[in-house]
Amino acid sequence: MCTTTIISTQIEIEAPIENVWSILSDFDHYSEWNKFTHRVDTDQVIGNTVMLHIQWLGTEKTFQQATKLTKFEEGKHICWGASFTPSCLLKTNRRQTLEFIDQNRTRYVTSEKFHGSMAPLVMLLYRKKIEAAFEHVAQALKKHTESS
Repeated sequence: MCTTTIISTQIEIEAPIENVWSILSDFDHYSEWNKFTHRVDTDQVIGNTVMLHIQWLGTEKTFQQATKLTKFEEGKHICWGASFTPSCLLKTNRRQTLEFIDQNRTRYVTSEKFHGSMAPLVMLLYRKKIEAAFEHVAQALKKHTESS
């Protein structure tokens, strides 16, 4: 049986959308503010591999996760996802979106969709860690952008 779960968080950032985008899309400098996904290797070509270097918050445990870039829309969206063989077991899609509020405020929304028969197990094991990580990333992006 396939199920779908979405984990999401959002935050308002006191900065123009262009400023937030310049930080969110600057993968070479993620380690300066993003302690969860401290490194992202990508050529920003749709369909190509995105290698995520992840560290669970509050631990020394790090791992790499290979995903595919599914969308990169300048100033608006960055999306990557993974499909595990067979694909009916688990598919994921991470979406980071910026929404214009006004000239000096931007809404950052991050979400990940988990779909497949393994989604309930992933949620049982990792939901709280993922929620905490997404909240941390949103807060860190806000703090870094507003102090830049």
